[in-house]
Amino acid sequence: RRHGVHRLIVQACALAAAPGERVGWLTQASLVRTVVRWQLGSNVVTDNEAVLQYLSDIRDVSWVVSRPAGLIDGDSAGAAVPCMDDFKSATVRYVDVAEWTLAQVDSDAYVRKMP
Repeated sequence: RRHGVHRLIVQACALAAAPGERVGWLTQASLVRTVVRWQLGSNVVTDNEAVLQYLSDIRDVSWVVSRPAGLIDGDSAGAAVPCMDDFKSATVRYVDVAEWTLAQVDSDAYVRKMP
């Protein structure tokens, strides 16, 4: 705010649940989240969810959050299409996510959304 930033583009992990989003008890997402937390001893999911909660309360700055699943190397497979549905395991190319992310600087299509 002090530096006049009007838009934030944030990339969180795919396992981070958006505020109000239900993960469920025995779903693919909940099982993967448990394995990641146990196997890696990682707080990345919890930390990302704290950021998503913080952003959901901000009204004076435009923001967009991407939560890409299954990032892989390789040539472009075509334009990335954000999914607003529940967690789905899929793969997406780094290059396609990068292109989509850069497009969000000038696009209002996903402002205040967390695909």
